[in-house]
Amino acid sequence: MTRTRMAVFTMLIGVAMLRLAARAPEALRADAEAALGGAQQAPTEAPAGFDTPTLLDHPGSQSTSNGIEEPPGDTFARDQQTYERTHDVTTGLGPVYNGRACAECHQNPVSGGASQFTEIRIGHLDAQGNFVNPIVPINHGADSISGRSILNDRAVIPEAQEHVPVAENIRALRAALNTLGDGFVEAIDDTTLLADCRRSAERERWHDSRRGPSSRRA
Repeated sequence: MTRTRMAVFTMLIGVAMLRLAARAPEALRADAEAALGGAQQAPTEAPAGFDTPTLLDHPGSQSTSNGIEEPPGDTFARDQQTYERTHDVTTGLGPVYNGRACAECHQNPVSGGASQFTEIRIGHLDAQGNFVNPIVPINHGADSISGRSILNDRAVIPEAQEHVPVAENIRALRAALNTLGDGFVEAIDDTTLLADCRRSAERERWHDSRRGPSSRRA
């Protein structure tokens, strides 16, 4: 092969590689799906429309299913009864707590929803600027609670009552979250979520490479 032909051949290979590299990951994935017999089936919407009124008598008796499959012997109404059950020290309440039942803080407009209740979170920053959980003394300083940022409002005995230490200068009120639908997230396999993270990172790197060094985010 002459030098001229070799140069042309090398140039054609380079053009082909540039075209392949310029294709978006979505296009490459579409080719792979086509080779495997077509695109994957589109996901369906998760059922919604929870109707779980909080009742003093016979809790859960008027709750209606939103269409999600219920295993035999494990119904949403039965779970709601557990969620609304009021506890005391004989059933494991304490020594510190915010409410005697899950529904005390998560009940607006129905059991499992959000609410106007808030919880206090505290902590401080270390020398490197990292957030550090507090050490909260109780029992007149003889014991302490650590490893978390939440400060409970209530206690079963006076000695267990928590107070905000002066050194913890980061303090914030956070509203009770909506818990409805959390089961849908828990039902997703961890490998699926990790794969989504990797795909997102790959797309971000591809977009960064297209924008060029001068336009990449710091």
